[in-house]
Amino acid sequence: MVTSRKGINRGLEAALNDSGLPAQHIYYTNGALKGPLLKEIDSILHYDGDDKQVESARAHGIKAIKT
Repeated sequence: MVTSRKGINRGLEAALNDSGLPAQHIYYTNGALKGPLLKEIDSILHYDGDDKQVESARAHGIKAIKT
């Protein structure tokens, strides 16, 4: 999971664990655009509600879907 949240968010981690979602790693961008990190971790698909994050992912060659 890649999030633009700042720092480690224990509430997010707890929510993922409680929901049973299989997030092995949580990457925090601290407000930065996600595209460079998505490319670095070899992501192939990204869902996001933020137009700027979708554009950033696409600009880095990642298929992105606006939610």
